[in-house]
Order: sequence, then structure tokens, then C-alpha cells
Amino acid sequence: MEAEEVIGLLDRVLDEEDDDDAFLLEEFEFIGSPRTPFSPFIGAWLGPLTLQGENDSEKGLVMRKLVLSGFLASEEIYINQLEALLLPIKPLKATATTSQPVLTTQQIENIFYKIQDIYEIHKEFYDNLSPKVQQWDNRVTVGHLFQKLASQLSIYKDFVDNYKVALETAEKCSQSNNQFHKISEGLKVKGPKDSKEQPTSVPMEALLYKPIDRVTRSTLVLHDLLKHTPSDHPDYPLLQDALRISQNFLSSINENIDDRRTPVTTPQDWKSTRL
Repeated sequence: MEAEEVIGLLDRVLDEEDDDDAFLLEEFEFIGSPRTPFSPFIGAWLGPLTLQGENDSEKGLVMRKLVLSGFLASEEIYINQLEALLLPIKPLKATATTSQPVLTTQQIENIFYKIQDIYEIHKEFYDNLSPKVQQWDNRVTVGHLFQKLASQLSIYKDFVDNYKVALETAEKCSQSNNQFHKISEGLKVKGPKDSKEQPTSVPMEALLYKPIDRVTRSTLVLHDLLKHTPSDHPDYPLLQDALRISQNFLSSINENIDDRRTPVTTPQDWKSTRL
């Protein structure tokens, strides 16, 4: 994936401004697909779901949980993808000090830069969000979790700054070392814990792209959450703050990647949510 494509993904935020619940629809497009079954706890309450006859506030609260449940399911998948990236690091480091290293210590650092830190941030976020979604009521607060996640986005700046180096190093090493080529072409990503899905093989290049994709999705879900959260709900100001931080982060990333491009700006339908 070229650097221009990374910038293009960050710009996708602008393309969503006229697409209500774009994140939500994308996250649930897998429902019913044998490739990626959805978690049972989502299906349990989605089954009898009906919005007919409910007032706008009730509909919003139902949609609020729908957004959160979809994001939680996709967060589990993301964590599994990060785990797959982390798996070869320990054996690769073990060979780095031998007479026949697969990769040098510097090459390992270049390819897997900040993956461990990103994993730890999202694992903590998932572990804190999961029980709130599973033990849901309309007064549950999650804004503080998204606020903390947004405050840790600087780790993604480090990752994005190194992204091109990571891809170039991985490609070079794959071409020069058959052992690493086999590793990089067949990383195993396990399925959701509540499914019987078998681990799938995913190329390293595809997995290295996942954090770039995730940082934009997190901003999109904040937009949808805020839209479906009543203004008098305790979460509302916290989600506003988390969205503000996330949007500012995306703008700064875009500016730093290439000053010649127009930075990511606030979509029109988000302006009313800014502090």
C-alpha cells in the first residue's frame, strides 16, 4: 500500500458526511455471512428488534446499542489481527542474535513498530467496553472509555510516520529471505471467540494496514454514537470531547503526511457536535 493510499484513507472521513450511519452499516454488512458470523450476544437482542411505534428518543437509544455492539465485535476482530502481527516477533528476535538471523533487530523494529503499544491500548479498551455492552441499560456510560482511547491516539501518529518504512522493510526482507517470506504470507488470524470460525491466513502487508483503517473507523463510530445519544445523557459531553480529539488528530496526521494536500476537515454534519 503506497503512502498516497494511506492519505486517501484518512480523507475517507470526508466522504461519509452524507451517509448516515455509514460506519454502522459497514460493520454489520457481515451479518448472515458464513465468512464472519456475528457474536451471539449481538444476535440475542437484535432478533426481536423493532423500531416501529417507538419515539425518537427510544429509537436513538436502540441505535446507540446497535452502534456499540457492532463496534465491539469489530474491535475483537482488530485485536485478533494485531495478535497475529505480534506472534512472530518473539521467535524473530530469538534468531536475531544467532549466526543465521531471519531479520536483524533493526529490521524487526522497523516492521513491527508500535504494534505492541497499539495492541495494549485496544485490549484494555475492549476489556472495559465488553461488560458494559453485555450488561446494557440506557444509562450505561461509555464516553469516558472513548475519551481515554482518543487521548492515546498519538501512538498512531508514530505508527503512520513509520508506515512506509515498515512496508518497504517487510517487502525487502521477504524478497531476500525465504523464511521470512513464508512467515509474512501466512499469518494466522483467529476468528471471534464465540464462533467456530477457523483461523485465516492473512498477508503481513494487509495486517500492517489495519491500524490505518481503524483510526478512521473509531472517529466514524464516535460520530454515530453522538448522533444517537440524547443531549441530556451523561455520555454526551464525553463523546463530544472524544470526537473533537479524534477529528483534530486526523487533521494533524493528514497535514504531517503531506503539506501539499488539503487537510481533513470537519464534515458538515459533524459541525454541530463540536465543542
